[in-house]
Amino acid sequence: MQSARVILMAVAALAALIDYSAHVQAVPLSCPRQDSVDYTVLLPHPLDCGLYLICQFGSPTVGKCPLGLHFNPGLQVCDWPQNVGCISSVTSTTSVVSIVQELEDSNEKTESNENIETTTAA
Repeated sequence: MQSARVILMAVAALAALIDYSAHVQAVPLSCPRQDSVDYTVLLPHPLDCGLYLICQFGSPTVGKCPLGLHFNPGLQVCDWPQNVGCISSVTSTTSVVSIVQELEDSNEKTESNENIETTTAA
């Protein structure tokens, strides 16, 4: 009886996960090169549900939701976790900092490559 209950709970959890994943929309993980004049681009942090990225001039800056709230990319606000459905995979602050640094470095490399001009002598 106990094992049947565990199996039933596992099946229900899997069904909920499948239903949730069917409604998830793809969200870009990098800031656009040019800022929008109409709104600020906010992106979910790739590892921590309580953080989000604020795009400014093509570079991300980390924003932090108040304690207990998660960033809701659909509404562009910090929201109750049950409204967001995010599962955080962060185990330490160090990993968050390194991921953000990688994103910033990637954007800097892209910008510097765009500014390189080649000239040839005749």
